[in-house]
Amino acid sequence: MLPYPTLIEQLASRCKLPEKKVRAVIAVLIEKSAEGLKAGKIVRIAGLGSLRVRDRKLVAAGQSIPTASASKQKRVVLVASKKFKAAADIDP
Repeated sequence: MLPYPTLIEQLASRCKLPEKKVRAVIAVLIEKSAEGLKAGKIVRIAGLGSLRVRDRKLVAAGQSIPTASASKQKRVVLVASKKFKAAADIDP
């Protein structure tokens, strides 16, 4: 796991920016991504992939519950780009 403070520190060092500015950029990225997802949009970030909201089917005792009779839960899914998979050494 890469902790948030470590990520901020590494980004600030690599981009030669103050950590305060990097935190502000990340905060806006998260805020705008959340707004897009709430509006039902797919959020595409070049080099990373696409974020989208999907319905999660509820499962009880190994059987799928019909969606008409059960409430749906939402989840955010990242579909990683080929570039990201290659950089992370994950099979594309």
